[in-house]
Amino acid sequence: MSIQDQLHHAVHAIKQTLEFLFPGECRNCHSVCESTAPLCEICLGKLMLLADAPKCALCSTPVAYRDAPCARCQGKGVRPFSRVLAICHYAEPIRTMIHHLKFHYDWPTGEFLGEIAAKHNETKKLAEQCDLIVPIPLHRVRRMSRGYNQAELIASRLVKLYDLKLSKSLIRVRNTEAQTKLHFREHRNANVKNAFALVDPKNIAGKRVLLVDDVMTTGSTVRAAAKEIKRGDPKSIAVLVLAIADSKNRSFEAT
Repeated sequence: MSIQDQLHHAVHAIKQTLEFLFPGECRNCHSVCESTAPLCEICLGKLMLLADAPKCALCSTPVAYRDAPCARCQGKGVRPFSRVLAICHYAEPIRTMIHHLKFHYDWPTGEFLGEIAAKHNETKKLAEQCDLIVPIPLHRVRRMSRGYNQAELIASRLVKLYDLKLSKSLIRVRNTEAQTKLHFREHRNANVKNAFALVDPKNIAGKRVLLVDDVMTTGSTVRAAAKEIKRGDPKSIAVLVLAIADSKNRSFEAT
């Protein structure tokens, strides 16, 4: 464990102690939390409803009812992925929680969301079809600024719960502009073009890879990562994200 990781674990332990002594505040509605969860009971219930809402079995786009036809992928999935699993649609309260995770140094919320993702019913099925977890990497400059990679927080919970290995063979070689600032698909695609590099292709060869990230909007980031991973000749590539946003009807600034 690196010195940086040790420091963050120490800070996390101190924060947990303080939250035990002094009741926490709901990340979404700011009411008092009676439990150690970062959400009050009402907002936690809303999160569970989001996670249980019907979605396409192949691309996770929200649908009207279970097994309803998907207008987005029309039952074909999203190339080049065998499956995209999003735990929730990008709405409240998970939208605010992810914002806390990415922009407010909220490590505990990342661990909580990672636990929610890992224990989702569909996650177990997906994990059984994969061998290796690859979190979408941050550039070292952004990681130093944030203190952690939110995709690794999510992936670490999956590693602990399932018999999967975590690979850091994929690295980010360009410190790209934040996708949240780009409003058009073509700009997002260009922003992450050649942003990743595969440093150890042998670890990928023949493996069923699970890419992990926080939010998927246009899919530009995971597709750019998958393009580089394919150089290692994996058997398949799937995606797991905390939330999926509607790229046609939602402002990209929100994600």
